[in-house]
Amino acid sequence: MYEKNSKKADIARALAGLGACQALHATILKDIKEKQSKKLIKEKLKIALDCFGKSLKMYEKCCRYSSEIPIILQNIGHAHLALENYKSAYKYCIEALQKEKDLKIDGSHSTAIIMFNIAVSCRELNKDAEALRFSKDGYLILKELLKNHPDTVTSLYQVAVIHHEQGMHIDAIEYYKKAFWMEEELPDNFHSLERMNIRRNMIVAFERAIKRGFTYLTDDMKEWKATFSELVRKELIFLCS
Repeated sequence: MYEKNSKKADIARALAGLGACQALHATILKDIKEKQSKKLIKEKLKIALDCFGKSLKMYEKCCRYSSEIPIILQNIGHAHLALENYKSAYKYCIEALQKEKDLKIDGSHSTAIIMFNIAVSCRELNKDAEALRFSKDGYLILKELLKNHPDTVTSLYQVAVIHHEQGMHIDAIEYYKKAFWMEEELPDNFHSLERMNIRRNMIVAFERAIKRGFTYLTDDMKEWKATFSELVRKELIFLCS
């Protein structure tokens, strides 16, 4: 495409697509969790960042009002997250969010994803207030757009975890409960990846709250433990049948 002197927008789109493929490949390798894949993951992510960077520059020159720009900025931020470059991830995700506002396309599913990633980077950068704000805002968008959905559960779980990490265990328990009940309403084979984490971390939040003096929660915790044990038993029976 370069040699044929194609339109810059076409080249930019192709570069963005190539970057997305490299980033996706890195994600697949990460899920495999093989030690030898760590180096390859970094290589893939660096190639992705190079492609995204070139694509972004072209879009900004030839069509700076393209709706593709916030997507590319978000992809750059996500790649930096995967590389644990949290300051850069925060920077690019904030830019992506602002670009969506400028283009009047905020409030979408992609906006919620950007906010989720900002909250992730804020957790690592000790920006507690921002982490909580962006996680809540992202959840509210998904709740409005998707209702009960695995992505909504994941976002709600993030809100619970951030409360948990910041020592607000009572609030964390309530958000874990909301995430749990939303999970239970989802159809089979359509659950979030956080299904078991919700149960485990809710009990941890109960235990920490009780240690801090909220002993009235003891009976409630016992009931939830019994509920989770029964659910695990039923799930094992289902898997073995």
